[in-house]
Amino acid sequence: MATIVQSVAAYMTTMAFIGFFGAGTGPIAFSRAVSSWFDRARGLALGITMMGSGLATAIIPITIGRVVELEGWKFGYLTLACVAVVGVIPSLFFLTVAPRVEPVASESAVPNAPELEFSAIRRDPLYWRLILTFGLMAITVTGLVPYLIPMLRQDGMSIGGAAGIASTLGVAVIVSRVVIGWLIDILRPTVVTAVLCLLCAGGVLTFAVGGIAFAPALALALGCLLGAELDLVGFFTSRYFGLAAFGKAFAGPYMAFVIGGGIAPLCVGAIVQRTESYTAVLYTVSALAALCAVAFLALPPVRTPKQGAEGVVDAKTVPVSVSADE
Repeated sequence: MATIVQSVAAYMTTMAFIGFFGAGTGPIAFSRAVSSWFDRARGLALGITMMGSGLATAIIPITIGRVVELEGWKFGYLTLACVAVVGVIPSLFFLTVAPRVEPVASESAVPNAPELEFSAIRRDPLYWRLILTFGLMAITVTGLVPYLIPMLRQDGMSIGGAAGIASTLGVAVIVSRVVIGWLIDILRPTVVTAVLCLLCAGGVLTFAVGGIAFAPALALALGCLLGAELDLVGFFTSRYFGLAAFGKAFAGPYMAFVIGGGIAPLCVGAIVQRTESYTAVLYTVSALAALCAVAFLALPPVRTPKQGAEGVVDAKTVPVSVSADE
């Protein structure tokens, strides 16, 4: 990007390659590694891991902006390249999958997870329900985010005030990763996620009715749900289907979330352009968030690890809908 890219076509091609190969550095890889090491505290571990990407999202734009201001845009791209190269070192030495250890036999021990092959997972209706649920979540939470500042400015808020609200959303994203991760470890995950969706619905609806005075509530509601999304994808996938085919199983809900996140802003823009107002969008998002809560409540309970009588980590396993033979 800093040297040989000289045309729009080359720029688009390079960006496509970055997206394709960069997918290997995303949550589909490190969620597998983290999930293999952590069981009882898996939600918290995933939340802490994802908090790193949130912090980077907050820090890197400011840092690169300063670099570009001082040295130019080409040096900005070179700086990003150096960051990526530095990332190779911890990935090679620290990003490892825990060795599989057979549990010690005991009367209280039960299988740690339904370790299913992907051929069985993809035939399970629960898997497709999970895909649809996370696709709906993406459409719900990502559509408003790019329009947050323009929406607040249209309602009469100052540039500084709108930037402050956007900052509140960013902080909520970072903090919610850890808090929600901790909560899904100690409470029923489907209920926690449903409550989170209802809080989002309430925050959006409050802003729709009350106006910019409730903009902080809107930012907190969107930020908390946005901050938990990919943590929840990894958590639910590993709890329902185990880790034997985690990569392939994770790809389905993750792809649904990415596609939903790409479609939602286009739909929001089209509605706003047609109605010249964000009112219809706000009410629609609120309704979708409530529907998303219902979808999560309809999912079966996930496996809940506990400490066995003889010190062995065991679990209450909820069978998925494939047959016992599989």
